[in-house]
Amino acid sequence: MLRHIFIINVKEGISDDVVEQKMAEMRAMKEIETVIEDITVGRTRGLFGRPDAVMMVVDLKDKAAFDVLLRSRTHIDIAEKAEEAFDMQSADIAQIEYEPLKTESYADYQIEQRHRNAGIGIRSIPSISRRV
Repeated sequence: MLRHIFIINVKEGISDDVVEQKMAEMRAMKEIETVIEDITVGRTRGLFGRPDAVMMVVDLKDKAAFDVLLRSRTHIDIAEKAEEAFDMQSADIAQIEYEPLKTESYADYQIEQRHRNAGIGIRSIPSISRRV
């Protein structure tokens, strides 16, 4: 899987309504672009790091799906209008590859993460191995 991460500052003086509309447009990409496995869009809380930014995390199957998304009319239209609300110079963009987790509960997720980090296969965990 490929995770695309995008963070951008909100311009000063932009209303919450405008920011909410832009985030709704970002979220709506999932309904149009079938290459998107999952998408999360939210506004930072200013607890640590950027005080007022929007963050988008998009999960895709692979680089080919990422390339399709970047060339899509939907993505291009959103990107072309982004400067209406966002400081384009502040954008941070990155992609990582990852293996999706196969757990159903948060407790299993924590176990799987600890085992993955220790290099232990999840098939050795009884509560998880029944589901994989």
